[in-house]
Amino acid sequence: MPIMKALLFLLFFVTGVHAAPADDAVARGREALKIMDAPAAMHAFDAALDADPRHAEAAYLRGKLYLKLGEPRRAIVDLTTAVVSDPTNGRAFAGRGEAKVALNNWDSALKDFDAAVAASPKDYEVFAIRATYRNARGDKAGAKADMEAAIAVAEKPTADVLRMMQQQMNLQ
Repeated sequence: MPIMKALLFLLFFVTGVHAAPADDAVARGREALKIMDAPAAMHAFDAALDADPRHAEAAYLRGKLYLKLGEPRRAIVDLTTAVVSDPTNGRAFAGRGEAKVALNNWDSALKDFDAAVAASPKDYEVFAIRATYRNARGDKAGAKADMEAAIAVAEKPTADVLRMMQQQMNLQ
């Protein structure tokens, strides 16, 4: 019987049934964000990236947190790690674009917004983010097209909110 227990333990260990330390830290960071505890979230994402420097989700979440804290340069570093580690995460590209806008690097930001849409063409958020920045740059036609695309891929309750945003942005 002890051999059977050892084999079961080895099976769980090898198959990754238990979460990795980086994943555990990301989960703690997400919980801290839910209660708006930025220092605890930052600490958790730091721990996750210490455990796995290429952890795409930890880099994305810490990058977005840096952006909210007004540190766009640090955000760009983490969001770049996120897009390199997971090039399908359109929201990471969009976040990096937002950080570049904060640094008045509009041309590079638009490239990231375009990459966000290419990476996640069924994610309403990447279209809505690009629409917001296109509208701010005076590209009403592009912003309108993006809001319509966001509405088309969003579920009904979210689509209704996006329609209200579209009206507020005068993009009907």
